[in-house]
Amino acid sequence: MVTVREQLPGRLNELSEETTVEHAEQARQDLAEWLDRVRDIYDGAALEQLEHVANYTLKKELETTVSHRSNTLYTGIEMADILAHLHVDEDTLSAAMLYRGVRENVIHLDEVREEFGEVVYGLIKGTLSMGKLSELIEKNKRLEDHFNNNQREHLTGIYKMLISMTEDVRVVLIKLAERTYSLRELATASKERQERVAREILTIYSPLAHRLGIAQLKWELEDLAFRYLAPDRYKEIATLLNEKRLERENYIQSVISQLRTELGNNGIHAEISGRVKHIYSIYRKMKSKNLSFDQLYDIRAVRVLVKTIPECYHSLGIVHQLWRHIPHQFDDYITNPKANGYRSLHTAVIAENKSLEVQIRTMDMHEEAELGVCSHFNYKEGSKATDHSFNHRLHSLRSVLEHYQERNDASAHKDDDSENFEQIQEFEDFEKIYVFSRDGDIKELPRGSTVLDFAY
Repeated sequence: MVTVREQLPGRLNELSEETTVEHAEQARQDLAEWLDRVRDIYDGAALEQLEHVANYTLKKELETTVSHRSNTLYTGIEMADILAHLHVDEDTLSAAMLYRGVRENVIHLDEVREEFGEVVYGLIKGTLSMGKLSELIEKNKRLEDHFNNNQREHLTGIYKMLISMTEDVRVVLIKLAERTYSLRELATASKERQERVAREILTIYSPLAHRLGIAQLKWELEDLAFRYLAPDRYKEIATLLNEKRLERENYIQSVISQLRTELGNNGIHAEISGRVKHIYSIYRKMKSKNLSFDQLYDIRAVRVLVKTIPECYHSLGIVHQLWRHIPHQFDDYITNPKANGYRSLHTAVIAENKSLEVQIRTMDMHEEAELGVCSHFNYKEGSKATDHSFNHRLHSLRSVLEHYQERNDASAHKDDDSENFEQIQEFEDFEKIYVFSRDGDIKELPRGSTVLDFAY
């Protein structure tokens, strides 16, 4: 069988004078390693398509001289890697791999259409359009002042415009991957740029990841952005977490052992693990509830995954028999799911003289909580993610975002710096269109408006 590495194009003899052999060999090796990794997720026609995209991307990278190269290949790999962990379909992954090359004019968009078809072409084109949102944010001082002025109306306009310009939910996923990669790469950027991008992330993209139910991206975006916006507070909380890490890990292993035994004695075979509390979430709760680090109930937490909903409630009863329940610290998100679709049981108990949060959910609920809308992709059965009820056209994303409006936990999301990042007003009017003014403001017009309507 021919290996992935052997399938990559051998272009060492075709390199321009400015292109180093070392770069070509390293690029070939890195791309091959990435393709080998995604073999665990993708197979058949999907894997063949990804290999084709990989070969094409590498070919275009090697044709670009050193003086004009902008790491489009590695950016593509990083973006695709982020999305592969969300188990998106192969078209989304292909578009992510090619996106930066198109944006940097290393790859022509028309070539993408000819080589990979209308779907990949449309995804890249849509992501490029969404990029205009970032341009607006960078230019628009009103949004830069959002932390102080809480200009909800303007921010809501940006959300509405974002939705109105998006025809496929996969475009949003690609943009989220691109912003995640950009945030990861900010370490050497100027402080001004770090803060600007981080503010954009907390204002626009982490709430969007939350509404789409993608916990994996939401937590990373929030923690990295918080690190740049409030480095001292970030370090303080990180230090507090690290100082008691060993003690906390030993404690968690002890309670897991007890709980696993009790559940097993009752015929419940569960997956139990310690749950990591994220730094921005800790900060937000300390701020909103005026608590110290040691007063938080959920610094120590375990997650219980079972097979069925009845087992969730049976497990809850066992937890409350095993340890003393803390009054007013229980939420049933199975009976009353969060607006973004999240389902789980949350309770807090006193175990071994310390507070402990316990989350209980089914395996399916856990997958939905981690992957959000991405959990609906069905790549293993050859689906091209064209389910009209989910992600084919604009109404799909709109309905998802409408349904995912946060309802009952506003108190957990308020602080002086980022009040209500996740409390944006409802996207209730989609019979409007949203356009940029010359000054970078967003103007709302009735659907069907003309250029003259905008001018006057």
